[in-house]
Amino acid sequence: MIKFTTDISYSQIVVHWTGLAIPFSDWQQEHVDQGFAWRPGSVSFGTLDQGTADISIRRADAHGLRPDTIRAIVVPFEVIVGDRVEVASLWDQKAVVDLPPGHYRLIFEHGLLQSGDMWCDFTFVPVAAPVTAEILRADPELSPPAEFVMTAEPVCEPNRSELN
Repeated sequence: MIKFTTDISYSQIVVHWTGLAIPFSDWQQEHVDQGFAWRPGSVSFGTLDQGTADISIRRADAHGLRPDTIRAIVVPFEVIVGDRVEVASLWDQKAVVDLPPGHYRLIFEHGLLQSGDMWCDFTFVPVAAPVTAEILRADPELSPPAEFVMTAEPVCEPNRSELN
């Protein structure tokens, strides 16, 4: 298991192939409503807020949700030969994970600590074939469409010097 703390900007955290030139996606309203923006090699998950978050990443053969989970989303994620997986916020690229190539059921769990800080757990469960996206636990901010939008367009990161 990998654990670290990061600062979440723009209420999103991304899981992506390290070799992907532009890992962040341009969110449309449908993505906001469903809580994630997905495309091959990259998935951005919406968080409850901005600020500090404790992050955990693990690979497991099975997984049950934490009792304090507020939002839980499953998406397909494929790990390709010769690449690694990174978990990052917009300004803080923190963890690179080595996973065997193959298909995974990527489970994103999200909630709040008593301190008010956030936590995000990412669990990669190996599967034989790609899974369909689903919301396992919805909070009031989510209003998913009848069919999930499984296309997102890449967006360039903002020029950090322009934001200072």
